[in-house]
Amino acid sequence: MRQIYDSSYSNRDLIAGVRAGDAECATEFYRRYGKRIDRLIRSLLGADTAHEDVVQMVFLNVLSSLSSVRDASRLDYWVDSVTFRTVYKEIRSRKYRRQVVAASDSLPEVADFRTPDKNMVTKHFYQALNELKAEERMVLIMKYFEHSTLLEMADISGWSVATVKRRVNRAVAAFEKIASEDAVLASYVGEKHNVG
Repeated sequence: MRQIYDSSYSNRDLIAGVRAGDAECATEFYRRYGKRIDRLIRSLLGADTAHEDVVQMVFLNVLSSLSSVRDASRLDYWVDSVTFRTVYKEIRSRKYRRQVVAASDSLPEVADFRTPDKNMVTKHFYQALNELKAEERMVLIMKYFEHSTLLEMADISGWSVATVKRRVNRAVAAFEKIASEDAVLASYVGEKHNVG
């Protein structure tokens, strides 16, 4: 079902209303950005037992730092940035990356999943991602599943374009090496399904 926004609230009005504690504005803010935040977290983390907790962390971070929004017309990017940075900190703070477990149909597509082993491939894909450094995992997903440009990734992450480009290149090389050694993923790393 298509999301319907209350167009009577401009981004500037929405920010001011939420900051002032207006419940109607808070509801509209959630309506506009709830699904966006949820989808981006699911994309970055995979199926995760702490998913709802991370969603709440993002909303807390968003609501507590709305005063830092400098350009209301770029609120979408700002929300993506807060989401990205919150998930990045969450991944880095986990002592064991094995806590990130993939097994959901709602995960990003990693190949042509018309085969019955969809869940197995997806699980192996996220297990391979778990072996990457947090920043490599993040840029790989942003580039190939969120279809973000280098400039957009730099804007969202707070890293320079050159740093993002370096991290993407490292991430692709590292992922392809890991995937080539995985019996399930190996067939998906090649000319047809190459992430690079």
